[in-house]
Amino acid sequence: MILVTGATGFVGRHIVAELVAAGYRVRALVRPGSPQQQVLAGQPVEMVPGDVRDPESLAAAARGCRAVIHLVAIRREWRDRTFEAITARGAEHAVAAARAAGVERFVLMSALGVTENPVTGYMKAKLRAERAVQASGLPHVIFRASFIVGPGGFVEEYGQLIRRAPVIPIPGSGRYPVQPVAVRDVAVAFRRALEVPAADQIYDLAGPDRVSFAEFVGAIAQAMGVRKPMLRVPLAVMRPAAALLQRLTPNPPATLDELTMLAAGNVGDPGPMIRDLGLTLTPLAAAVREAVDELRAAGRLGG
Repeated sequence: MILVTGATGFVGRHIVAELVAAGYRVRALVRPGSPQQQVLAGQPVEMVPGDVRDPESLAAAARGCRAVIHLVAIRREWRDRTFEAITARGAEHAVAAARAAGVERFVLMSALGVTENPVTGYMKAKLRAERAVQASGLPHVIFRASFIVGPGGFVEEYGQLIRRAPVIPIPGSGRYPVQPVAVRDVAVAFRRALEVPAADQIYDLAGPDRVSFAEFVGAIAQAMGVRKPMLRVPLAVMRPAAALLQRLTPNPPATLDELTMLAAGNVGDPGPMIRDLGLTLTPLAAAVREAVDELRAAGRLGG
């Protein structure tokens, strides 16, 4: 049995599908009353109620499991949903539950760009999650993920902006490098992390193509068949607006943390992961086209 936290999220549902297709028994931690649990309906998945903020529910969910895949984290804070409470302490609770259950492996979703001296709250929480795993004594694999390309997440969010706005806004120069990775490659990587003998590893979960952020956005627009000019908005203009809007709404166009991390770039070396896990990575253009086609087929990105 494999426990997956965050199983109903954009990435989680792909990982669950990959595990089920490979013959694994999967247990999904689902917050009581969450409407998201319907995304797993019809799959042979055991859904158990729980919350990463509740250590007892995590401990109960982990009992009898061979491995734990921990995906739960938040991109943006809102009220009591803080990086500290959910990303950092949530990971610590998951590690404690895994240790108590005596699992054979712990696999963590972290973020590309984590350093020993992070400057954003998001990255500080991710580093704390990594340290909890590394100090646990459990055999583990940590994936530092780049932008994940699939029918949801960034592609859907920016795709809606591309479709509706008269121009395509680009924060800053748009020249900062990114290395997006296909969600199906992410799912295979997590599954293989349960199977290979190598453990206690940190891998850059990045794609094969290194492009500028503006080129990444341009690839989404091209896959959508949209031709609009790009408008580069200076970060000096965006930062005050982001600071205000993130206090007023849970879903601002961008947060200060996100602008800071964008400007720093988001690239890594997928070579060790490819070598150890035997992955073949999907080219960016193909991953974007597939994501856009799936979103359109689902009626989530216009005609």
